[in-house]
This record gives sequence, C-alpha cells and structure tokens, in this order.
Amino acid sequence: MISATRTWICGVLLALAGGGTAFAQGDLPTLGSALVKKYCYDCHGATFNGDAFLDVMNRDALLETDHSYVVQGNLDNSVMWQRIADNEMPPEDHPQPTPDERLIIKDWILAGAPMPEREVREFVQWPVILQTIHDDLQRTQPEYRQYIRYFTMTHLYNNAHNVTEMEMRLYRAALAKSLNSVCWEPVLVLPQPLDEHQTLFRVDLRDLGWTTQQWQTILTHYPYGCGFANVPDPAVANLYRDIEQYSETPLCFIRADWFIARCMRPPVYHELLGLPKTAFELEQMLGAAVIGDFQRDRVARAGFVESGVSAGNRVVDRHRSRFGYYWKSYDFKKNTERGNIMRFPLGPDYDGHPYHQLTFEEDGGEMIFSLPNGLQGYYLVDGQGNRIDEGPIEVVRDLKETSGAPVIVNGLSCMACHRHGMINFSDTLRNGAGALGDARRKLMAIVPPPEEMQRLVNADSARFVGAIEQVTGPFLQIGDDINKPITDFPEPVQAIARRFEQRLSLEDIACEVLVEDPNFVKFTIQANPMLKTNYGLGPLAVDEKITRANWESMDLGHSAPQYLMQVLDLGTPVHVY
Repeated sequence: MISATRTWICGVLLALAGGGTAFAQGDLPTLGSALVKKYCYDCHGATFNGDAFLDVMNRDALLETDHSYVVQGNLDNSVMWQRIADNEMPPEDHPQPTPDERLIIKDWILAGAPMPEREVREFVQWPVILQTIHDDLQRTQPEYRQYIRYFTMTHLYNNAHNVTEMEMRLYRAALAKSLNSVCWEPVLVLPQPLDEHQTLFRVDLRDLGWTTQQWQTILTHYPYGCGFANVPDPAVANLYRDIEQYSETPLCFIRADWFIARCMRPPVYHELLGLPKTAFELEQMLGAAVIGDFQRDRVARAGFVESGVSAGNRVVDRHRSRFGYYWKSYDFKKNTERGNIMRFPLGPDYDGHPYHQLTFEEDGGEMIFSLPNGLQGYYLVDGQGNRIDEGPIEVVRDLKETSGAPVIVNGLSCMACHRHGMINFSDTLRNGAGALGDARRKLMAIVPPPEEMQRLVNADSARFVGAIEQVTGPFLQIGDDINKPITDFPEPVQAIARRFEQRLSLEDIACEVLVEDPNFVKFTIQANPMLKTNYGLGPLAVDEKITRANWESMDLGHSAPQYLMQVLDLGTPVHVY
C-alpha cells in the first residue's frame, strides 16, 4: 500500500512537471491545502502574523475580494501566487517548497484554493459537560472534591467549520503552558482530559499550588459564568446542584480559551503568581541580589543600542536566583542623556555607588525569571521600579500585537516574544562603552566576553525549552508530528490569544453558548430588543460580526453571553465578587 501510494504521488508530480493536470477534484484540495499548511500556516494561520491576520486555511479569507490573495482562474491577480513566484514567500529563512510542490500550489491557487471537507463532529451540549463533571466528582474522594476544577473547550470542538484539529491541539497546549506559567510548584502539571475528544480537562488546585481563593479571584473576572439550577430540565438542574455541592463553589468550570487570553495578563496574572508591587520586593522573593552581584562582580551584563522591543538602548543583566536565573533589563526612552549607555554604562545608581558619574537612569524595565518548574515568569516596571501592567509605548512595543495592540502587556506579550526562552543578542557595551581606568576594569568584570554570555543564554533557554516540551509536547507532538521539534510549533499562548480577539460570527456565537442551530440564536436576537440594542448583538441578526470586547462587556451587570443564555433558558448568570 505504501509503495502504491508513492507511485501514485510520483505520477502526479511528473504529470505536473510536464504541464498537465493529474488531479481529480478530490486530490487537489488535499495535496494543495496540505502544502500551504506546511509552508504558510505557522505565520499565516496559527499565529496570524501576516497580512490582515490572514488564515491560509480559511478559503473565504483567501477569496475575499478586498485583498485578492486568491483569484480563481487568474494567477496574475492572485497576490498569494505572485509572492510565491517572486520568491518573497516563504521567507528565505523558512523551509522552501520543492519545484514539484510549487506546481501543486500553483494549480491549487488556480483552482480557487479548494479545501478538503472539514471533520464532521458530533455537537456536544451542556448536559453532556455537566454529566461528565458530575461523574468525575462522584469518583473523587469527598474530602478532595473542593480542590478539583475544570476547563472546557467544548464550544471550540463544536465549531468544526472554523476550528481545525490542529488548532484544537494548540488550545490544549496553550492551556497546559498557561497553567504552569502561573505555578510555583517544582513539578510540571498536565491537565487531564476527561473525554475521548479532549475537550474537557481536570486539574487539582493543590498540584498547581493554588488556593480556592485564587480560583475565586479568577471567577471575579469571568464573563461567561452561568449556573443551571433553574433551567427547565430537572435532570440538568439536579446535576448542577450536585456539582455545586461537591465542589463547594458556584462555578468549578471555566472556558480554557478565556483563561489563556485573559488570565495570562494583569490583573489575574499578577494575582495568581502573587507578584509584589516593586522590583525590589520581587528580587527579595526570588533571592536575587542585584546590588550585591554588581558590587561583587557576579552579574553578567550586556548592552546594545538596537532591540526588538525597546525604543532606545537596552541593558540586560543576568543574576542567579533561588530557582535558577533572573534576567533584568533596563530600558530607555530615545534621546535621554543618562540613557546613553555608551557614556553611562555602570548604572543603576544606589547609595554609595563608586562610579556615580557613570550611572545610567532607566525609564523602565522587564524582568524574566525561572519558575521552579522550568518555565518563566515576567514582570514590568517603570523608571522607579514599580510594577506596571503595560510597558509605555514610547519605551517598548510589541510588534506582533499579541494583546491586540502594539502595547506590551505583562505575561501575555512576554510569552509570545520569549517563545524559546531567552532571545539572542549582540553586546556592544564591552568594546563600545567610554569608561577608563578603574571604571574600565569594573566594566570588563561585569560584561563577559560574547561566548560566555552566549553560554548563559543557551543554558537558560535549554532549561525553558525542555520544560515547554514536557508540558506541550503531549498535545503537539502526536500523529504525523511526533518527531517534529517542539521549537518548530507555533507558540500556543500567542496563537490562541490572537485568535480569541478575532471578530465573532453568528456561528461562533451559537457555538459559544452551545446551540447547534445558529438560526435559532439569530431569531432569538431579532425578537429581543435588549439583545439587539442594549447588549449590542444586533449585527449578528443581519449576519455581521461583533467584537470580543462587545461580547464580554459587563457594563449592564451581565455580559451578553450570560444574558443570551438566560433568554434561551439554558442557564442563569453567576457572578463571584
């Protein structure tokens, strides 16, 4: 069978090389879309880095006339083919399709980017989720039930038209990475799937080192909370009452995608990690002796005038910490006198500093520290060392717009940027700074040669990547990807966070409330003035999209999904204060 398959593929490629078309209509969608996924999807799909957030696996987006990525029957006007033909895509530093593969992609674009049929999935509704949670809690020892919590992806699984199986794998990996990124325990924790399709996951708060109060903190920000004690179906109502009693909380389950996109950023990110208000307190917490290391020449420093995120110069220091490493950057606005690190390389200042005349004055900074489990924690400060939620745009910016804007948001933006741990850099401080005499000796003592600094970067990154493989590999390195290096996969938290911010269609909304027929939701909105006007769902009634911010807004006390669930008799809003 394998030999026959190879012979058939070779025949196809030979026919293409000769200028003929060897495809039945069913062959081209499979081969063409597989190649586009192989060479384009990581940037134009999974992580949405490309033009207009292009998803190359979304045929409607490819054929959308405003951008003309694909114009059926017309290669000259198909932007996607022209960029391939001009060797602009894939970029030089990415894997390149072979000549035969380019011919397949060419025929696929010419045919209008046909896609294979999406997987048919059985739609799962609320009673199934509640029954699964109920049964799991019943199997759990009574004294442990209060610590068991659940994360759902059922609404994503139901959305088979818009969420591929590869994307489901990214959601699972992102959940695992997110949970372990707000955990001080030394052992990595894998959320346990409870169903065969891996759409409902279980964790024990004690494994994460969380208290029940930390879970309550999450719930205070949760806009999708609904209870089922008052629904018309008595069996469902009884299931929910049992779950509430077993778990000793009004809501022991939340959506995984919301947790990834909203809890990996302040304020929840800070609260779950228990991060203090100042860098000084953080350093005490981590056992990082910043001033002491400088005084004893135990810090490893580098400085450079160009950075991927910093508007001005940047200095980075590596310190040892209680859990491994503590990297601290000093960032500067443009054109500030004491921000010229080549003139002032020996900051920051402190009482009794022996080189006061050569100390810089920073305008902000970023801290990256190893967690006990090998993953990383992140922290942003202003010029006075006070914790901030977002980096000032005039000092640092996120070119990938992970949070939906160029502002760097602590946690979320840092995870996307440091997907493989520490980022390589080239020091210009050791040979470029203007320090003389004893100050020069000090500079040489704290700024190691490039090969020594690279060794430290490599070691810290290797530890991080090893932990990432342990926690995301079980969800990503499966099937055909079992031998694929973990560094070749998209960074899952960024991928999911960016997808989460996309505008929502009627089909998306129906899946989010677990209603199989989108028209039922549409007719409900059309008949309810509150949903149309007060909650801003009117565009859905005329087949337009709404923003995630609109959908989650709590301005009226309830969010739109909570009120819609109530109108549909599917549930009632749950709020935790």
